[in-house]
Parts: sequence; structure tokens; C-alpha cells
Amino acid sequence: MSDLRLCAAAVLRILRSQRRLPRRGPLALALSMGADSLALLGALRLLHARGRIAEPTMVHVDHGQRADSAATAAAARGLCARLGLPLVVKTPPLPRGVGELALREARYAAFADAAAERGLGALLLAHHADDQLETVAMRVLRGSSTRGLAGMPSVRPLAGSCVLLRPLLGLRRATLRGALAEAGLTAAVCEDPSNLDLRFLRNRLRHVAFPAWRAARGTGFDARLLARAALRRAEAETREAEARGWLARFARVAPGFRAELVFAGTEPVAWPAPRHLTEILRLACLAVSGTAPLRTWLRRALRLLSQPSGTLLLAGSDCAVERTRAGLLMVAAATLDSPPAASDLPLDGRAQPFGATGFWVAATARCGPWQPRAEPDRGQGSVDLATLALPLVLRAPVRGDRFEQAGQVRPILLREHLQRRQVPRLDRPRLPLLVDARGRIVWARGLDVAAFARVRSAGRSRLARLDFDSGIGGTAAGSAPVGPPY
Repeated sequence: MSDLRLCAAAVLRILRSQRRLPRRGPLALALSMGADSLALLGALRLLHARGRIAEPTMVHVDHGQRADSAATAAAARGLCARLGLPLVVKTPPLPRGVGELALREARYAAFADAAAERGLGALLLAHHADDQLETVAMRVLRGSSTRGLAGMPSVRPLAGSCVLLRPLLGLRRATLRGALAEAGLTAAVCEDPSNLDLRFLRNRLRHVAFPAWRAARGTGFDARLLARAALRRAEAETREAEARGWLARFARVAPGFRAELVFAGTEPVAWPAPRHLTEILRLACLAVSGTAPLRTWLRRALRLLSQPSGTLLLAGSDCAVERTRAGLLMVAAATLDSPPAASDLPLDGRAQPFGATGFWVAATARCGPWQPRAEPDRGQGSVDLATLALPLVLRAPVRGDRFEQAGQVRPILLREHLQRRQVPRLDRPRLPLLVDARGRIVWARGLDVAAFARVRSAGRSRLARLDFDSGIGGTAAGSAPVGPPY
């Protein structure tokens, strides 16, 4: 099989492995104009010509850090115009002289923007086996964890439903050079001169260390290092799969907002093994905040499990964490200081989201016989419609709110109710309150209905009432992929 067909087969294989990607769905290539990305472009053109994939979009990121970056972007425009390919050029607003980490973050943010603009299901990167070797060696030198020593993943989420794919991780640089020549794109290569700059660790490894290691350890050195990385990657993937299985059973996750992890009260066989707790927290934080946490933060979050309920961890990540009676509550830090604005609540049973909190409330006006629930659920309830002043509004708590439940002599401060019921501190400022037109709190999630509004006549044949329900939006972090296979 030719080198170009090997690259095309690797692309098709990884696309078919992604069950969420529709067949011939929109995809893109991160086009740097280097030899590797142009070799991958040749493979994509071959697959498109054979009707195996949709026409790919090219995404070029011009960081503006090199004197020739504008010329490279112009070369990308010229190549795509000549080949009739759609091109998106992104120019992140970066100051001169920023570091590698800032460049990488800007590049992936640009990829995410392009994915949202074009509705992409996948964005392909041209990293190959030699890049993987360098990545593993860098992480060894930096003392990375087992996950770090696994190297670059072949699949990782980007933004929304778009994933990053690295189909060429099993192929060597020499194979990509052969594919580049077969595709007739060698003349279009714009090499980045910084790839020869020995101030960067990756370049020192590529041009100095690896040739010396190969000379000293023999030609099998690369294969042994790649095999070790593959073993670590398999271990990391197994641990992640087990953690996702636990999350699917014992976590309530509203992606982008909130996650509840229930460690107490589950049967002993369902408790995660200690070595999986870190992975569970990592995945939950990623689902809530969109960013993977640092290991130091994960260790601090784990220590919360030995702390009393109400203990908070607010710094070190885009997630705030609270120890609760049942386990841990994780909330996106960006949503903490902005309680949702008040909104009218329709009475037709439609779920009304409560801003960016992950909570939703649904209310339905009914007339007919009513019986109390055998087991009270403080996320649901019924109130006598005749006692309410319409319309009803959902709003966040404010200072001085008072609330009276059945059996109380007078209303007391809402915060005292929430403290007694051990409603998590992170939830209290963002809790949805059901309020009538006279400003009276009818119900708050986690509490009983207000004393003035409760239904007192069970069994009445013509009882006008309001039934309501509430919950946490989104899906479990460990839910299985759905949709047709690629």
C-alpha cells in the first residue's frame, strides 16, 4: 500500500471509531502549511474524491509571532483557492513574544471558534508517531503522571460536539513525507524556522537528544518508547472508562454548570476504588468547567472527602467544590457571581431553565382530585392555585427573604431554612425560588411548599392546583455515545 493510501486508511479508521460522527459529516483540517499537515491534506483529498468523506474545511491559525506568518497565511489562501477548498483563517490577538503555552491555548481557542462557526463534528491534526515520541520524552523529563506518559490521545473533545482527532499517531514522519510527495504538495510546504531553534525543548530532543539516543541504544529505541506509551495510554483509557461508568450511575451532571457526586449512601460494591477517585474528579471538573484541572487541585479536592460538610475549595481551578452530606458538589466558578435574572414561569408543563445554573422548574395547572405523595420529594410538590396571585416568577434568593413552612408559627429567614436542610452553600445564592405576584415565596428547591399555599383538602373532586417539578439539566458525564455509526 502506498504511503498516501496508508494515511487515508488511518483517517478513515479513526472516523469510523467515532459513533457520534454522522457519515460524511462536516470536518476540518488544522492546516499549518507544514509538511505534516499537507500530507494529511493529501489523504483527505483522496478520501473526498472517492466519496468517503465530505469536503474538508481548512483552518489556519496566524499567531502573528513570526515575520513570515502573514506570508504563510497568504500561501494557505493561495493553495486553498487553487484546490477549491474552503478556508478559515484565525488571527488570535496576542502580544509579541508570548510563550509556547499561550500560543497553544490561543490556537485551540481558535480551533473551537472555527468549529462553532462551521458546525464541525471533527477537526483533524497531523501529529504523528515521531511527535508522540517527543511528547512522551518531554513529559518523562518533567516528571508527568501516568496519564502524561501516555502521550497525546488520538481523540479528545474540543468544544460542543466537536472532537479533535489525531489519525496519524501510528505513522512515522518518513511515511508522511512519502504521502506528501505522492499528493504533489511538496512545493507548497512553508517550513516554520522556529522548528530549528534549539532554545525549545522539543527541538533539542528532535535534533540532538534523539539522534544520540538512537546511536547509543539501537534502532529499537523508538519502538520501545512508543510501546511503553501505548501501555500507559491503555491504562489511562481503562481508568477513564471505569470512572465514566461510575459517573453514569452515581453523578448528576449539568455540563458547563454543575455536578453532584454521591459517595455516601451507595452500596459498598459501587464505591470507586481509591485509584479511580482522581479520574472521577478530573472528568467531572472537565464536564463542569470545560478545562482539565491540575494534579495539585485534584489532591486538594480529594481531601475534602475527609472534611465536614460545608467545607469549600474555591481556588486553583475553574471549578468550585463543596463537601456535602452525600459527597461533593462541583460548580462552574464562572456562574457563581451572577445569579440569574427573574423570569416568568409558564404553567403548561414546559421545563423552564433557571439561567446558567443547570436547574429547571416545570409547573402545570390542573383541576381534579388530588392525593398527597406517599413519599415527600422536595424537588416536587402541589399548591392550591386559589391561594396564589398570578403570574408566578422564578428568581434567585435575595438578602432578607423570609419563608414559612407548614407547622411554623411565623416566617423565618430563608437562609435559616436552607441551613437546617443542609442545602449546599454553593447552591444557595442560585437556588430557584417560586414567587407569586405579591412577592411571597411559594416554594424553594429542597424545602416544602409554603404554609399559605399548601393543599389542605385531599380527595376534593374539583381542586384547582398547581403541580410542579424540578431537576438538574444535562446528561450524566458517563453517558454512552449515541447516534449512527460513521
